[in-house]
Amino acid sequence: MYYILNMYMNITLKLRGVPEEIVDRMIRAGIAESKTEAVRAALLFFEKEQLGDSFRQDFIESTLDRLKTEKPVRAKTTGELFQ
Repeated sequence: MYYILNMYMNITLKLRGVPEEIVDRMIRAGIAESKTEAVRAALLFFEKEQLGDSFRQDFIESTLDRLKTEKPVRAKTTGELFQ
């Protein structure tokens, strides 16, 4: 059984020093148009460099296998998610 959820995270970051300079350089170099976009790009780069494509491929394959055998349950309340 799996649940269909829209997940997102809303955070506030205070960057100073080197991290702040990296974000500013990404914007000046045209890699990102905003600070938010620069942080997102850095996270995606980190995932690719540290976890690699093999991790992503394994995750996709296992998720697809699970989806083939399970039917989604649509919860109307958050309480129903954890029953």
